[in-house]
Amino acid sequence: MGKIICVGSANVDIVATAKHLPVGGETVMGSALSFGPGGKGSNQVTAAHRAGAELVFVTKIGDDPLAATLTEHYKKDGISMKYVEVVPGAVTSTALIEVDGQTAQNSIVVVAPLLETISETDVARAEAEFAGADVVLVQYETSVESILAAKALAKKYHKTFVVNPAPFREMPEGFYDGVDLLTPNFLAAARTVVLLARRYSARSHARASMSVCTYTTPHICVIQYMNFCGEYEAGAPRVIALRGQLCRGVLEFK
Repeated sequence: MGKIICVGSANVDIVATAKHLPVGGETVMGSALSFGPGGKGSNQVTAAHRAGAELVFVTKIGDDPLAATLTEHYKKDGISMKYVEVVPGAVTSTALIEVDGQTAQNSIVVVAPLLETISETDVARAEAEFAGADVVLVQYETSVESILAAKALAKKYHKTFVVNPAPFREMPEGFYDGVDLLTPNFLAAARTVVLLARRYSARSHARASMSVCTYTTPHICVIQYMNFCGEYEAGAPRVIALRGQLCRGVLEFK
């Protein structure tokens, strides 16, 4: 059984479904409203756990009524909350999700100031777990400080370091050195490959569209997944574009 450490996001999804998504200034009538566990970190932890992995999850939630949606989910699934800090007086992070009932397209606003408070100290509390782990996983929904701390411990103990670079954000220079695997979604894949092209080869030519991304460097490696093609210089992180948190969770376990 593999062991995964995730320093990541946990939030409550508030999902409203309507016949179509509203445009700016428009009010539409919805047909359904639901509350459920979410967050890229939480979703990937759940998927990996259900696939059979041992999980260590480092995150923060509030002590408000919304938090019960998450704690009940983790208890039901048997996911350890040892490093899930409940912060007194804090508001649990939320994602406001509008869903088009006909096309299933959605728009999402994440409100998660609490996740930005996850610190290097918070990650360090779980350091003993890193030594026995197989994979360390992060996303871009927590503080940069927490992501860098997770990477430092992954490298200290020679563990595979997996990054889901979403929502896309700029990271400090040199961050991608030592990243073993990048798993952007199809919307983030183009920006990710362009960024790697620029950083890993001054002579590279970058060209990208929504789901097909290519660039050339002196030493080419190629990863293809569905409609995505990323070409990058040897030594750069591997890039696999994936749809959905379930795919990522199972990938990290396997």
